[in-house]
Amino acid sequence: MVLNELNAAGVPAYGQEESSGGLVTAMPPTPTQGPGVSWVVRVPEPAAEDAKQMIRDLPIDAEQEPGVWHFGPDKRTKRGLQVLAAIFLVALAVGLIDDVIGWLSALR
Repeated sequence: MVLNELNAAGVPAYGQEESSGGLVTAMPPTPTQGPGVSWVVRVPEPAAEDAKQMIRDLPIDAEQEPGVWHFGPDKRTKRGLQVLAAIFLVALAVGLIDDVIGWLSALR
């Protein structure tokens, strides 16, 4: 999206994919998000301000240094996963307490 917009506006740009392991490749035809994968758009210094303004207007997250775990679900999905994890932890705790009570009663 970013490269297409910049190229359409006549701004020279080059895209590349970078991994947290240090591997840098040209932008693949179908970029796939994952842990430690980020995409970089390089623009010559004279066109940098125009490019930044164009990128600000796009519906994307344009972090300078996104970090390894920057990708992820939206807030609603993340909240659902947190609730599911809490349910599993409560069930685990109940099971452990039941086992401890069983062991203690067997000692009598």
